[in-house]
Amino acid sequence: MEVCKRPYNEDNQVVCMDESPHQLIEDVHTTDIEPGKEERADYEYIRHGVVNIFMANEPLRGRRIVEITERKTKEDWAEFIRIPAGEVYPQAKKITLIMDNFKTHTIMRFL
Repeated sequence: MEVCKRPYNEDNQVVCMDESPHQLIEDVHTTDIEPGKEERADYEYIRHGVVNIFMANEPLRGRRIVEITERKTKEDWAEFIRIPAGEVYPQAKKITLIMDNFKTHTIMRFL
């Protein structure tokens, strides 16, 4: 990917962005390990729902931005983009976003 090979430019930041759902789970049982016995695992858990993790990173500077939201909608994505655009890189003339083709990244049309 040629964009990732560009040299650092403070006026044109290159930011990689992605999102990922994550289950909130709690272990039901814990197992105590006794000396001389093999470790055992219990896979039973309680599910406490799902959250979404938005992440943006600037590979040339090692900067990372993480935001956890309850949903993953276009509105949530737009709110997350405001963080690098308005708070982290307000001096940048241009921000190049590298992201996948997920449905939240398309242009919204209002009727």
